[in-house]
Amino acid sequence: MKHLVIVGVTLDDIDAFLEETRSYVDAEISDSLSAVSNMEIFPVVSYALGNGGKRLRPIISILAAQAMGNAREHVMKLAVAFEMLHTATIVHDDIIDGDETRREVQSVNRRWGRDTAILAGDALISLGIRLSSGYGSRVIGSVADYGMDLCNGEYIDISEERNVSIDHYLRKIYLKSASLFKAAAECAAIASSAGEEEVGRLSRFGESFGMAYQIKDDILDTSVNGGGAGCDLMSGKITLPVVHLYNNADDSEKERVRDIFRRIRLEKDMADRADLAKKISEMINTSGSIGYCNKTLSEYVDKGIRELLALPDNVYRNYLIDMTRKIKSGEISP
Repeated sequence: MKHLVIVGVTLDDIDAFLEETRSYVDAEISDSLSAVSNMEIFPVVSYALGNGGKRLRPIISILAAQAMGNAREHVMKLAVAFEMLHTATIVHDDIIDGDETRREVQSVNRRWGRDTAILAGDALISLGIRLSSGYGSRVIGSVADYGMDLCNGEYIDISEERNVSIDHYLRKIYLKSASLFKAAAECAAIASSAGEEEVGRLSRFGESFGMAYQIKDDILDTSVNGGGAGCDLMSGKITLPVVHLYNNADDSEKERVRDIFRRIRLEKDMADRADLAKKISEMINTSGSIGYCNKTLSEYVDKGIRELLALPDNVYRNYLIDMTRKIKSGEISP
């Protein structure tokens, strides 16, 4: 068995290291929440943050800082800020999409109602800004840029239906998903006083990691159990396999795709909706679209790893490389 020694602690592999780091993140979340425990909205915010999750964004932030020679404890508040911001997007997404469950439990929207969920998301954003404010104006500027990217991406998501080009879709998932990974890695580098080249490389790594992560989510949603359909297809959401399928279909197939999606969005019975989604899944899995998505996923993984390989060689950089590879293999999945 391989053993790695990190700061005097023997770890069997990256999974043990990630689990340990996740426990530090959870402890910091608890500490951060204790400062606002007197607020009436505290139980709602606590519920949203306590609903599981891999804590990937704060882990990316911590590892990026450690790869630049910084200590974990110096960036814990910054790392947790990104978990607050990520959780806020989840709460608000569930409102927009009308989702009643999140990770197999009631969504904040379903449990407390729309108005309270909106306020809980706003509170999480405020907490994220508060936690990141101690790291200087440049970090705050990056966090603000992320917020604008997210709003723009969400607007594209709720207003688009006719523009189904691949470039347009990739831009949307950068804005909605990858931009936060980018900000998490970039801000950690800034907080660690890294050089401009290193800041740029970690920023580009974060973007590539986030793009790969979302594309893997799209693939898994389409090919659950070898031909089933996941939550996104059943909700009538457009994913990269759907975009590729549509752009490479003939006119009659395009009309069939449009018709099935119209029916999914109107259908109230979940079993019937699942049957319709499976029809799209079957079309995707026989069209070559999954192969295209896997190729695109590999390209983003390779881009991210190239940026990391240009950084100083240390165990934390290598952990980031391993994490990126695990997206491709499915060992790290949404």
